[in-house]
Amino acid sequence: MSIMDQLDILLEETTSTWDDYTDPDELVDQLHKARLQVNDLEFKISSLKTKMSADLALALRRTNPALNVGLDRSGCKVGYKTKSITFEPDIENRKWNVKSTHPRFLGLFNRDYKDSLPLTADLGTLVDAINNHFTNYYKSIGESVSGTGLLLVEGRSANLSQIITWRSINAASR
Repeated sequence: MSIMDQLDILLEETTSTWDDYTDPDELVDQLHKARLQVNDLEFKISSLKTKMSADLALALRRTNPALNVGLDRSGCKVGYKTKSITFEPDIENRKWNVKSTHPRFLGLFNRDYKDSLPLTADLGTLVDAINNHFTNYYKSIGESVSGTGLLLVEGRSANLSQIITWRSINAASR
């Protein structure tokens, strides 16, 4: 393009209209819809995490009432005496994240039972792994399975029906 052509373009009056471009209102509407969809998906994932943690807590309590089981928004915390492990579902990576303030105890679990951490609809494998880990570490669990463990929901003493209620309320409010 020559300099004369460029000058002609500069000196011409602008005749373009908004029709030449995508309507800005349409772009804003698309952005708003996309944000709503993202929020809806995040809500569904959060609700699913709550349900999964509550289901794990229920299954653990039913299979081994001697364990202490705590439930809150960070996941399902399982313990006995001074040791505990928290299990949090990680839906994006399709596995259970585990953490503990006791690195050696957590390391033993990861070494022996890391194959039980993928997210599946059947919690039996994970429940068995948790029960085996605690009963192998603490021989006293096998001596008396009398239901002496604590059951906590957000730091308060609870029973199985309160876990179900918490599961329903928090899954709906997230």
